[in-house]
Amino acid sequence: MLISNLSNIEMYLNVSNNILRGPIPPQISELTMVEAIDLSNNQLSGGVHVTLVGCKNLDLLDLFANNLTDSLPPDLFPLLAFLTSLSVSGNDLNGEIPSNIIVALKCVQSVDLSRNAFTGVIPQGLANLMCIF
Repeated sequence: MLISNLSNIEMYLNVSNNILRGPIPPQISELTMVEAIDLSNNQLSGGVHVTLVGCKNLDLLDLFANNLTDSLPPDLFPLLAFLTSLSVSGNDLNGEIPSNIIVALKCVQSVDLSRNAFTGVIPQGLANLMCIF
């Protein structure tokens, strides 16, 4: 099934706990109405791409336990204004945590960045979150 065939999904895309491989498909940006995407517990690789910005109504993004690498792109967060929950735990993400992550995610309540290889300083504002791991 092609992701572009799912463009009318308005609520929740859950394909967790499968054996999905390769990068996060760029076509995911066509899911403009989806509010939650759960791709956790797969074997996705590559980076977390700015292509997710097409998901303008995204409230929850769960990328837990994949093989994602590279750093988190700072350009991603200002474009996901409604995101309240972000989990990228259990990957191989590296580099610095973007300093704009909290300022850009105005509605965020829960951020799980654990079990990665981040370096540098913890951005100011993370302590003000309702739930942080």
